[in-house]
Amino acid sequence: KSAEIPSNRKNVLEVMAGLIIHNGEEKISELDSDKIRGGTRSVYGKGIYFSDSPFKAADYGSESTYLDESKLSVLDTRKPVDENFIASIRGVAKQLADENNVIGEAIYSVMANSLEKEMGRDIDEARKTMLGQYRYNQEDNWNSLLKRLGYDTVKNGYEYVVFDAEKANPHLVGDSKRFVAEKYHQGSNAELIAEVDRILK
Repeated sequence: KSAEIPSNRKNVLEVMAGLIIHNGEEKISELDSDKIRGGTRSVYGKGIYFSDSPFKAADYGSESTYLDESKLSVLDTRKPVDENFIASIRGVAKQLADENNVIGEAIYSVMANSLEKEMGRDIDEARKTMLGQYRYNQEDNWNSLLKRLGYDTVKNGYEYVVFDAEKANPHLVGDSKRFVAEKYHQGSNAELIAEVDRILK
């Protein structure tokens, strides 16, 4: 991503090459939707948390799991709620109505109406306000809506929340060293390539 290497740490190179990181007590060989939990710690929504900050990821453990961020369908929730976003939700509601899914149509119509009142606010802040109005937790319905809109991940700053594990699984990167080497060897900066090779040894 850059012509300069800000650190000689391997994990910085990984992020610069386009990987996002989930750190924990052990590596994850396959993302499992059944293990996704919500709750008060899930500040940006229900899902599996990754980061493009190696320093932030390191707070959660020493074993790293990687995803190729470029292969994901990411919604940046720092963007404002706008007319196009509301229209896309109403489109999902209409599709469900056409399928005679009365409950689904009602849920997403109400969400569209609630978000319309939050026009101009960050999507994430609007989501929190909207979901806070419900008596029962609606995180699963929110994630289902985003899936219908074509997303598998949301992003807020350096945090990524993967909520569609099955869609993301093919993009897990088992050999980060090889991934990084291949990315940098596509460039023409011989000095940079040599430095990357030195770091990866």
